[in-house]
Amino acid sequence: MFDEVSEPEMSTFLRTIEFLALGLWLGADAFLSFVVAPGAFAILGNRDAAGMMVGFSLARLHFAGIFLGMIFLVARLVRTQSFASLTAPAALCIVLMVLLTAASQFTVSNRMENPVEPFKNVTLAGVVETLEM
Repeated sequence: MFDEVSEPEMSTFLRTIEFLALGLWLGADAFLSFVVAPGAFAILGNRDAAGMMVGFSLARLHFAGIFLGMIFLVARLVRTQSFASLTAPAALCIVLMVLLTAASQFTVSNRMENPVEPFKNVTLAGVVETLEM
């Protein structure tokens, strides 16, 4: 019923998967940046509500980006059948994008949600005492 797929056809299919993954990731980034975020801040009267909506969308976009980046790298690895292909400039850029996306999600976004208050324990008496020294 199913004929074996020829090597050129499989290569074309895997290359299509690579382009599809990259296109979806970058297209979603552009949509968030140019449509969702400006629209949220323009339509929602409260900046906090708009920020929460964009933050929610950004978290989902980060996870989708990490997933799509991994799909790109796996498709490339299967297509080329060589780990050396992951050292090509295009693959290294995708690896960097995945790493930066993960860093943004797990460090930057967490700090934005839970900001550290640097002057939380500062009192007026402590400031005056420090200035008198």
